[in-house]
Amino acid sequence: MTCPKRGALDFRGIYHYLGGRFVPPALEEKYELNLPEYPGTDCCVLISCDCEDEEHQKEH
Repeated sequence: MTCPKRGALDFRGIYHYLGGRFVPPALEEKYELNLPEYPGTDCCVLISCDCEDEEHQKEH
């Protein structure tokens, strides 16, 4: 559930989030998930954005 899916390769929208802070470090290591860092206490993280303006990304 927490790993990006193959269908995400064709995603052409602006915002793409990944949820999954709940994966224990032992499972992340065992399955070599290489999950992104989750900011603060967020349970999801923005993993892609077609936005050219970094400030625009931060606002959303």
